[in-house]
Amino acid sequence: MKLVSAKCPNCGAAIDVDKDSDSTKCEFCKSKILVEDAIAKYKIELSGEVEIKNLPKVENLLKLAERHYNDREYDEAYEKYSKVCELDPDNCYAIVRKGICKTLLAKYPKFDIASVVNGMKNAYQELSKSDNNKDKINSLVMECNLVICVVESGIDAYAQNSNLNLNNMIAATTHLNICLDKKEYLYSLLKDNENLELVLIDSINNSINLIRKKRRYDTGVVNNGRKMYGPYACGKAITNRLNEIQKKYTTRYNYIMEKRNPKPVAQPQAQPQTSPPKNHKANEKVILFVGLGLLAGFILFCILIVILAIVLPQDFEGTWISGEEEISLKDGNISISKEGQTIKGNYKFEYDSDVYRLTCTMEDGSEYTYRFTRVSSYTRVFCQTESDMCTKYFSPRDKDEYQYLTEE
Repeated sequence: MKLVSAKCPNCGAAIDVDKDSDSTKCEFCKSKILVEDAIAKYKIELSGEVEIKNLPKVENLLKLAERHYNDREYDEAYEKYSKVCELDPDNCYAIVRKGICKTLLAKYPKFDIASVVNGMKNAYQELSKSDNNKDKINSLVMECNLVICVVESGIDAYAQNSNLNLNNMIAATTHLNICLDKKEYLYSLLKDNENLELVLIDSINNSINLIRKKRRYDTGVVNNGRKMYGPYACGKAITNRLNEIQKKYTTRYNYIMEKRNPKPVAQPQAQPQTSPPKNHKANEKVILFVGLGLLAGFILFCILIVILAIVLPQDFEGTWISGEEEISLKDGNISISKEGQTIKGNYKFEYDSDVYRLTCTMEDGSEYTYRFTRVSSYTRVFCQTESDMCTKYFSPRDKDEYQYLTEE
């Protein structure tokens, strides 16, 4: 042990420290201090220089922490961000990143979502003191949301293991529900940014889909040398809660989209003023013939529309994409590609007031429902539905003549 003279950065007391240690405790004010800072303060007082407290060290530590964080060296980054928090307790960026690193270091089934959320809570308390920090708050909220998505992916990969028993499957679902709750909390922190609202709503819907995902668990029963598996499904209480949450955020999503793409309102046309007819009988005959002509034209027009609807391909036919999921529709056949797998099936549709409702039956027995809607003469919507409510929006791959409402 090599003791050298130093000064406590907090109370200024003269102390002796071990030069080879990283930190120590002041015997006078009992605060934890960095040895390097205590020695530097002693040297500054001896030389008579002006001290800019902690500034160079904080900046250097943040740079080092950023490098470790970008290289996914979360243990080293956690250590550096922790030191920044000791030197500058109000550094919101370090507070959040410290919580993120601690959460990412806990590989599932170890579960620590509280660290990233508590870090965001502490940072929000400091940043919300000023109205000029809206962008910083939104940026940190979205970064925390991405971390929760990473945790969810780990839970989902774990839950795909068919050797899990029922208790482990219930625990995974419980943790996914906790992730959903934390995303709702992050959503409540967003400040005046509808674009980020749409992104976070889509992330919340993804959490709901992960919770509802059909999985199998090991029942522990062996029949003729083979393990018996049972299908896992959420209980009624969880299902009802998920439906309420999805309805809430879908309503908000649709409100934002409709505000951005309002339906055109037809302006009433002024009726021309005409003088009363002089020959009432002649005019009645003219009106009769004109009416019959218009009726005949309307009937022919309807027949033409029906013929075109039968002969020409429907507007919804083609290829639709949402993230990594791709759907192809053609002549009653459907192909769905996602997660590296492709399943095929057939579909039937019903048409009602510019709305096509597609019911799809796949080869593996699963069923999907979609909706194609003409919102206006130039706007279209294609989405996956549940209880006739859009849960996932798709973009067209080859259709450029219209504007489509999607999650983007």
